[in-house]
Amino acid sequence: MNVAVHTFGCKVNLYESEYIINLLKNKNYSIVDFKEEADIYIINTCSVTNEADKKDRQLITRTRKKHQNAILVVMGCYSQLNPDKIDADIVIGNKYKSDIVSLIEEYLKNKEKIVKVEDISKTNFENMYIDKFNIHTRAFVKIQDGCNAFCAYCAIPYARGGIRSKELNTVIDEVTNLVSLSSINISNSSINLNINRSNIREIIANNINSESLTIRNSNNIKRIELGNAFINNINIANNVANLIDFSSLRFN
Repeated sequence: MNVAVHTFGCKVNLYESEYIINLLKNKNYSIVDFKEEADIYIINTCSVTNEADKKDRQLITRTRKKHQNAILVVMGCYSQLNPDKIDADIVIGNKYKSDIVSLIEEYLKNKEKIVKVEDISKTNFENMYIDKFNIHTRAFVKIQDGCNAFCAYCAIPYARGGIRSKELNTVIDEVTNLVSLSSINISNSSINLNINRSNIREIIANNINSESLTIRNSNNIKRIELGNAFINNINIANNVANLIDFSSLRFN
């Protein structure tokens, strides 16, 4: 079956879309451009602003109208916050994205709408590991999810849940593997790096350039980035400052 994937929003969303593409390809689904005819359309949504919500709704409506016989899957932040407002065959919040293949197979078998959205305020980190990037030449490694700030203007803590992080050794393994496959740019992606809790500081301080110096000095990698949805001012430990080549480190 042919599957088309469209992604709105941040690099965390881009990473998660690449992850589900890998899952689908491993089960012999074919990935096609979203503008092409497909059996399944997947929209990975963003809900960081009212404009983002509007774009989500427009594409969902347009896709449903244009491809009435196809399976429509909507996932991500807009799904997490507005599951009852979405006209789709499968609705997934910001948990259970790893179950995308089994959910599609369940729908194909039963032909009944599936809604997999639940409270994620205290959920664990959903382990995702990418060994190949299909769409982007720049590799993303998701190291953190969620936010505890609860700013009055922001829905992210409700859409993404509380702060949680990928295990440190898993981050190292994933980056090492991507570098071995000639990924030349590694972007460490997250929702909010401006935090004190969780092990993000440990990951940055101890592994981006110390234990993983062989990664940083590899001929296959030209740049390491710290990119996230919200980065205002991150206090980098002294040992990181001494290790990082700031000419090749970008903050997005």
